[in-house]
Order: sequence, then structure tokens, then C-alpha cells
Amino acid sequence: MANTGPQEQSLRVTLQQQNICGNPGCATPQPKHKCARCMSICYCSRECQLQHYPAHKGPCKAIAAQFHSVPVATFIGFDPADVEDRAVVLQITATAKSMDAIASSKTPVTTPKPDMPLEEYNESVLPLLPAHKDEDSLINSEGQYIGVELPPKVLESMIMRAELRECDTVFALSMTCGTARVVVSKASGSLSLYTPNIPVFSPDSTKQVSLTALVRWRRASLSKAEASVAEMSPTDKASICQELLHLLDKTVYPTLQLVRALHMRGALMIQADETSLAWQFKPRSMLASMGDEVLRAVDNYDTQQAVVTLTQGSAVATDGSSATTVLLVNPLHVAKAFFEQAVDQNVLTAVSAKQYQTPCHLELASLLQRQQQKYGASKMLDEESEA
Repeated sequence: MANTGPQEQSLRVTLQQQNICGNPGCATPQPKHKCARCMSICYCSRECQLQHYPAHKGPCKAIAAQFHSVPVATFIGFDPADVEDRAVVLQITATAKSMDAIASSKTPVTTPKPDMPLEEYNESVLPLLPAHKDEDSLINSEGQYIGVELPPKVLESMIMRAELRECDTVFALSMTCGTARVVVSKASGSLSLYTPNIPVFSPDSTKQVSLTALVRWRRASLSKAEASVAEMSPTDKASICQELLHLLDKTVYPTLQLVRALHMRGALMIQADETSLAWQFKPRSMLASMGDEVLRAVDNYDTQQAVVTLTQGSAVATDGSSATTVLLVNPLHVAKAFFEQAVDQNVLTAVSAKQYQTPCHLELASLLQRQQQKYGASKMLDEESEA
């Protein structure tokens, strides 16, 4: 890809260098497949990783538990007694109601269609802003405000009680880590969340940027050498597509955090074609057509630590067809690591991508900043010194 100087620096995640493959029975130099869970060992191939897994399993879990943790899924809270807090919340609520009024004037779509393109949905804001209570206002070990944790049943009840326009509206829900985007269905009195087909980028023909070029460049930035996409396995290409997804679209990880807070099982679906990258989250109830292997993976993974990903499309297939589907169970701490990396605006422009901002992002940012200032370590230390 041309002119990748500043872009390469903004997106690079350095691969830990290992002299030889982590499988003792193999001596292949400079392996490039890192264990996604512990990030501490590399293998030359998937086969070597599987052969070594029985011996690596114990240390892997211990290392991951020590160095990689995913914060609890939390929401921005507010102080009901604080006049300025209440004013911000009222403004966010007013924005949500005005958007609901616009959506209500259009013909509703009454049948859930998760594969429907994003542009066919209306958008609204779900002002899910819990009031602080002494026992649920969370401060981490460093004294920083990290929001409010809601038990799954409480969170589900709050969403169910909201005045929601179902099925044809994408709701923006604010987590402390960012904005989640979901369609809400209350069919049969139970809550179901899914996302429509959300495009990350779709470059126009004049920019000559393709997903294959991005994958090749991304692999080269990791291995410090030119990479041939033809020599990469579908699993390698799917992994890099997922990295690009979290780097470019900052609503994916917050959406995974939301379904994690609800203990919902499902899969992150990624469509990776030559000139487009898109994603959606589907709950288990919408995955029956994907087959027993997918359902077994969804039923057995730890929802608090990992997410099942299904990547399909011509960009991951070996023969350029769209029939290939790559099933992976990805640790959430890896998604979090890529989500937290900043992407240079030049990269977004080059691939025709835009970072999503909810219509009330300024108010939400202001509210979060207020809570951080009121409950953060520096403020609490000041209060203790005054006392």
C-alpha cells in the first residue's frame, strides 16, 4: 500500500521476538504465530501450537490470569443530588426523545432482520445512566472512577422498561469504555440484542485501497518483512481482519462489553471482502443455520473472557471465494488491546472509514469527565488532606 509511513507507525503492534518455535519438537526460527491468550510464546504454525497445547495449557492460564484481565462491563453513573449531573442527563434524555420522535414518524420494520444494511435502520440513543449508590460506584485499585456495574437481571430490566422502538432502530448505549450499538427486540417478553450489518469501511475506486492490501501491510508491520497474502492461511487472514476491525471501529468492543454485561451468548460475525469490511453481533438464537460446531463453541466459551468470531468472505478464503468461514474463539483482552490503540486520521481517510460518535457524545464525555473528577484518586486525596 502506498505512502504507509505515518499509517504504519499508528497501527503497528510489535510481535514479541522468539528465536525458535515454542513447540520443543520444532526448531523453526522466527515463528510468527503468538498465543493469543498469554501473549508469551510463539509458534511457527497452528499445528505446532496444537501439539504443544497440553504442556502449555497450565502456564498459559496462569500467565493470562496474572497479566491479562478484562475490566468488568460498566456504565457511566451520575449523582442525583448534583444539579450539573442532572442537567447533563436531562440533555441526553431530550436528545434520545427527539430522535425517537423522528423514528416514530417513519414506517416501522416489524420483523428483526440482523442482515439488513445499517443505512436502512433509524438511530436513537438509549440513555442508560444509572444513579450512583454507595455500593455500586466503582473505584479501581488506583483510585480511578470506572463506572457502575449492573447485575445482568437489573440491566435487562432497565432495558425492557425503556420506551423502545423495536427492530428498526439502532440504539446507542454508552458504556464507560465507549458506545455500543445494538438493535433491541423484546419478542415474547424476553430481551434479545443484535447488530445490523455495520460497515467499517468501503473504499471508493479512486483510492485504490483494498482489504487485501491492508492485510498484507498489517502482516508486514508485524513481521518486519513483506508478506504474501497468498501464503497466509485463512486463520491468519481472519485474525488480522479482526485486529483491523477493532482498530478502525471503536463501537465493536463496547458492544461486546454490553452483551458480556448481560451474559448473552452469541458470535461476532465479520464479513471481509476485497473492498469492504463489516461486522454484526448475533445472539445464539440467530445462529442455528451456522451448524453444530458453531453452536458448540458458543455454548462452551467463557462469556466473561472470550468471544466466538466467525469471519467469512473472499478476503480470508484461499481461493478467493466467499464460501470460507473461519471459526475462532478470541480472548477479550486481545480485542481490548487493539480497541485502545489510536488510529491516525490519515488511515481512516485512506480507507474511507469514520469513527462513530453518538449524537450526544459531547454530553456523555462531559458526564464521564465529571465523575472522574469527583471520584478520582486526586479528588479523594484532596478531600482527605482537607479533613
